[in-house]
Amino acid sequence: MSRSFKVVILGPNGELAKIYSEPRAGADSIDVFAGGFLLKVESEAESEEWIKVKNYRNRADPEERSGWVPSWVVGEPIADLPETVSARSLVYGAARIEMEMSAGANPAIATEYLVALFLIENDLDAAVPDLKDDTVFSVKEDRANGDAISGYAITSDEWSEFLAGPGAALGWKSPFLRALTMPQMRCVAFLAQRDWKTFATLRGGTLTNPFLPRNLDLFMSRIVGTEAAAEIASRERKGAGLDALIMDVVRAANDWNVESPKERALLARRARFLAASAGAAIDVSAFIARCRDVLDRALRIADRAVDAYIPGFTVRPSPSAQRWFDLAKAESDRWRAEGWTEHRDYGQSRALEFFKATDHGPGRVTDPATGEITDWCGAFVAHFVREAGAAPPSGAAAAASWRTWGDVAFPTRPPASIPDGAVVTLSGKGSDPDSVAHVCFFAGWDGEDHFIALGGNQSDGVTMEPMAVESIVTVRSLADTTVFSGDDLEILARTLYGEIRGGTNNQIRNVADIVLNRFLTGYRSNGSIAGTCRAPEQFSCWNPGTRARDILDTLPASDPELAALRTIAASVIQRRLKDGSTFLPLKGARHYHSHSVSPDWALPSRVVHDDGKHIFYTGIA
Repeated sequence: MSRSFKVVILGPNGELAKIYSEPRAGADSIDVFAGGFLLKVESEAESEEWIKVKNYRNRADPEERSGWVPSWVVGEPIADLPETVSARSLVYGAARIEMEMSAGANPAIATEYLVALFLIENDLDAAVPDLKDDTVFSVKEDRANGDAISGYAITSDEWSEFLAGPGAALGWKSPFLRALTMPQMRCVAFLAQRDWKTFATLRGGTLTNPFLPRNLDLFMSRIVGTEAAAEIASRERKGAGLDALIMDVVRAANDWNVESPKERALLARRARFLAASAGAAIDVSAFIARCRDVLDRALRIADRAVDAYIPGFTVRPSPSAQRWFDLAKAESDRWRAEGWTEHRDYGQSRALEFFKATDHGPGRVTDPATGEITDWCGAFVAHFVREAGAAPPSGAAAAASWRTWGDVAFPTRPPASIPDGAVVTLSGKGSDPDSVAHVCFFAGWDGEDHFIALGGNQSDGVTMEPMAVESIVTVRSLADTTVFSGDDLEILARTLYGEIRGGTNNQIRNVADIVLNRFLTGYRSNGSIAGTCRAPEQFSCWNPGTRARDILDTLPASDPELAALRTIAASVIQRRLKDGSTFLPLKGARHYHSHSVSPDWALPSRVVHDDGKHIFYTGIA
């Protein structure tokens, strides 16, 4: 595909086309070569509204005008040059889309999955490339379906559906954007969200008990359509009907006739997954195997690419989870070996001891006749979380307090990969299925309908026993403090926007360092960088009901100032999580205020730095 395009001179409001020094209105600008052409330049800062280009009079003239143009300036493709995509910009674009989707109500599509789809569509999943700063991926040029173009092989029908949906900005109505890989990535994310919701409904998910499709389910939906993929996944989970011919299943799901034009088009476009093997049509089992093999290879490459270009972006559970799980399991083994029960002797005193890890106060015997004591499942979890060096939530004795604890959430249905020790909250029996009546540790799946719960106040003791998947409300844990999540990065960037927008890079980094000083020392951190930023009455830009908070909540993810702050936030996070255990900038300061205010807590003797915008303090409680 081409990276060269015609120049559109007049904009939608009659404005003249210009080239800007920065991707924003009001920046320094020059006129375009109106009769020339634009060569698109790969840039990590590219957005829906702004595209980086070089502008030439003609191909024989070496003079160029470089900079940024509004997307409407870029007209129809005019050349037949091979298209390449920077590996770094591919990863950055996918991460940005995931973070934007994470802030909304619809499911977020993982960065790794978006990158993997690009690799698969361009037959790049066979081997791990040498991932360097200048690594580029070549886009496949010859496709069986000529209407499926560019990096993600998006068809005109798919693009039209995307433009009609809520995810397409007004400036994207220009048809030339379908020829560009990065806009296509947003389209394919929209299609994956659509398939997610359709697949979940077809597999029996409900609002209170959602079915979370696997990456494999989404991928099969991309290959053969959601209805067929749901039927295939159902057969796989039941272990029945796997010997049926794949095309028979696809025809039935889509109500196609044999050798219909749509069937022939699908077979041509997806021959890699559907073509007969050794002269024989493939069955459902072979189709699943082909999809799984290709997707697994691509995801491994995508994982490496994300780690290479955004170190620490992928959320991993804290090593503490394994420590508290091992301690809790040893406790369970001891209760079983000793035959302890909460109703008498040492078992009762041990269960009451767990309350010391909470702010509840002492537990007590509530029924002397039976030995029944205060409900203690939350105290049990709190005890072992604290023993592993982590902080339980406020009100930890109550199971409901764990519903929003931590900063990593996991899917609530098998076969999702959940680490041992993740904290599971469970609903009660009643009219409110989302109420929380119990909390325990996750200890593995037990088929499709049950998981193994390791917890206290189970069968009057500490046990490992199966519990119904349908009763799960949340599955959560702490993130590894050597890595960070997309939410951490986005919330820190927005905090910088609210606190220091317009400052120098050094002043911006100082505010970011205050956040990291708090997080790494556990000061009002709520277990995450994002939680540190949004702790009550700490960073005023997040105070509810304020104009500043309204701005942060509604600020478009594509805002160019916010994008620049993300870059600074990411660099500070990566630097600090690498050496934060031994080095705290600003002499460990955790408080600051602007020159325009004089808060009561500010003590002159505690000042450690003044950067011209803020005064920084250490030793403030």
